[in-house]
Amino acid sequence: METTDRVNEYLRLTLKEMGKYGVPVTPQNYAVWYAYSAGTNQALREEVHRQLESDQGITAEFNRDIYRRYLGDGALETQDNVLIQIQRLVGELAEQMKNTDGKVASQGEVFQGYANELGTDSGLNGLKRIVSGLVTATKTMLETGETLRRKLADTSREVNSLRAELEQFKEMAVTDALTGLANRPAFEAALSRYAHECKVEGYELSMLFADIDHFKRVNDEYGHLVGDMVLRMAAAMIRGFIKGRDFAARYGGEEFVVILPYTGMKGAAALAENIRAFFETKKWRQKETGRSIGAITLSLGVSQYRPGESLSDFLQRADEALYRSKDGGRNRVTSEDEM
Repeated sequence: METTDRVNEYLRLTLKEMGKYGVPVTPQNYAVWYAYSAGTNQALREEVHRQLESDQGITAEFNRDIYRRYLGDGALETQDNVLIQIQRLVGELAEQMKNTDGKVASQGEVFQGYANELGTDSGLNGLKRIVSGLVTATKTMLETGETLRRKLADTSREVNSLRAELEQFKEMAVTDALTGLANRPAFEAALSRYAHECKVEGYELSMLFADIDHFKRVNDEYGHLVGDMVLRMAAAMIRGFIKGRDFAARYGGEEFVVILPYTGMKGAAALAENIRAFFETKKWRQKETGRSIGAITLSLGVSQYRPGESLSDFLQRADEALYRSKDGGRNRVTSEDEM
């Protein structure tokens, strides 16, 4: 038994061969060229081959003669063989097409109808009528299949492009363009999520605020390009100190914030001190000229979440701790329990 792939190939090849040699698509011609393409009658196939190799070409007279001698009333046995082959092949194709969607599946139902008719209507007139219908159905199937293939390919490309753009826009919507850290809206959403988890799971949750000391001086003396470079470097250094589910964001201006799940006050204060000390020892220089910018330090404030409190209270305590560090001389860490 022919494979399903071969069945499809015969049906496509029939129309392809007829188009190649300019054979009009009529029921009689279709029957001849289907038998040729599928190899259901070796004598017919050999005679068509000889005609193709000759200089005479495929004429209307040749097609009529081949049909009369091999598929007409004078060759009922051959006709029956062709009928059986077409019935089997069309039935297999119809079964395959039932497993597809949309328009191709609907064409599968058309083919199934012809397959059923082939089982009951075996006369020459019936064969002519059914083959005529098969010609139309096959052409529709091929045109629909090719159209769907192109449409699916185009749609797939469009979807992939739109998906990439959507991911880019989503990333931009939650990312600070200058530093690459999360932006303030993303921070607020993350803080709400972590606070809820903290209440449900019972883990400790802390937060630290950090502010670059005397940042205005950097902008005034070296320009905003240098100021932007300092912000990017500060963000990169803070990012280098966090791990796991820790969440760092640019809160605004020269101010940064870090959410620390599974971390109590002691651990948060220790991390803040490590960040502060690292900043203090870094040598800051203007990239283009190598000119020293001098020391740049951080002031930090630390607070721990109290389950059930408002997020604004949590933020306010961290903010107050930060400004205690500012008022205390800068370049230092203050915890809420020191206030």
